[in-house]
Amino acid sequence: MNRSRHILWPVCFCFFLATLIASNRVIKEQRNHLSAHYALSLLNVPPVAMRLIAGEFNGIMADFILMQVSSFTGCGKKISPHEWEKVILGFDQVMALDPYFEQTYLQAQSEIAWGAQQPLEAIRLLDLSRKSRFWDYRPGFYMGFDYYYFLGDYDSASKIFMETSQVAHCPVLIPLLGSRFAIKENRSQASILVLENMLNQPDLDESSIREIENRISALKGVLILEDAVKKYRDRFGSPPESLDRLLEAGILNQLPSNPYSMPYTYDPLSHEIRFDDVKRMGK
Repeated sequence: MNRSRHILWPVCFCFFLATLIASNRVIKEQRNHLSAHYALSLLNVPPVAMRLIAGEFNGIMADFILMQVSSFTGCGKKISPHEWEKVILGFDQVMALDPYFEQTYLQAQSEIAWGAQQPLEAIRLLDLSRKSRFWDYRPGFYMGFDYYYFLGDYDSASKIFMETSQVAHCPVLIPLLGSRFAIKENRSQASILVLENMLNQPDLDESSIREIENRISALKGVLILEDAVKKYRDRFGSPPESLDRLLEAGILNQLPSNPYSMPYTYDPLSHEIRFDDVKRMGK
């Protein structure tokens, strides 16, 4: 009797395990034949009207719409241009209901700029957050990045970065990026003013102060060279072929010193003067 019981338990266990494996395989096969249909169900009304519809439940309605949008964009299906329009409408409605919600602009940047590849729409949504969350530097940072990376608009990127640098506790990186892009668009003087203002912030560490001072010095060197190139063009009717021509013509006694331990570079075709030789990302 005891011997039969010892044999019965292993047999039952093996039978149970085999049944479980077989059932799991059948369920997986059936799931493979299922077709899921995802749809984004939003009220097709202007964003402003959503505030009237939601009444005192603006926050709850904003959370609900954002959850719908997130579930739809994360379902893994290919989203059509028409569906992206509905997603953008959803973000607009959420912004109208609760423009202070941090998650909204973070998802808008992720889904619209990267997912939908519509950076201008992402910038528009980010600007709504930037105006409402005036204490938060990140909407402005993402706007500047989108202008730079997706649109190649250095002037707009520089302007946004410089404006964002005025936000309290803004990282030093942001005005440095703005001053970098400013060179291409002849906004060096504005960059110097902003960077000099940054030095007055009491919470800067020594490394940040040193980097800002180096960037100011480098930009002042760019201004000297830009002014010298203009004088050369006015005197000789055409820009110089190289920076050395400024010395040979007696316009400068010496080239300014670059704090980054490399010579200033000059493109005789675009007349652009740079204090570094790092190529811009994606260009």
